[in-house]
Amino acid sequence: MLPFLLFLLFLTPHYFTHSLNQEGLFLDRVKQSLSDPRQSLSSWNDRDDTPCNWTGISCNNSTRRVDSVVLSNMGLEGPFPTLLCRLPSLSSLALDNNYINGSLPVNISTCQNLKFLNLSLNDLVGPIPATLSQIPNLRTLDLSINNFSGEIPASFGEFRQLETLNLGNNLLIRRVDTHFIGKHFHSESASTRI
Repeated sequence: MLPFLLFLLFLTPHYFTHSLNQEGLFLDRVKQSLSDPRQSLSSWNDRDDTPCNWTGISCNNSTRRVDSVVLSNMGLEGPFPTLLCRLPSLSSLALDNNYINGSLPVNISTCQNLKFLNLSLNDLVGPIPATLSQIPNLRTLDLSINNFSGEIPASFGEFRQLETLNLGNNLLIRRVDTHFIGKHFHSESASTRI
């Protein structure tokens, strides 16, 4: 009986021997959490070894880790997928011009390696999380054309690297504080619009 089982093991299709890496598993769960009526994520195949060839996904050539997720203009709908913050090398995230809805979670600050974040042209509501300023290397933040409300968090004066900030076309209370005047927010390098 044992030789027969070994024989069957050798005949099993090759896809049983492949398994998606951890980053691919996270991204597969992101796919499951979003409505995708245009089938924009149809190339995301859980039988692949890595997500590096998936639509909108870029990986570092040497480490093969996901460093960019660009899912702009894909008609995706659902809450902000916080699982993306589990991608340890993610430095660029663009989900603009979709239907990302609900409030932006406070734990977005766990996206610690982000340099670029574009969530413009979505259906995000509620206050802008003050924790965004805890992303140490964030250089570009675009939250324009949503339905954020309330005040701009005072913690935004604590950004270390921010060069471009766009908060235009939201429901924010216009308030100019001295914490926005300083080395991080110069008129020629930062576009802060309400």
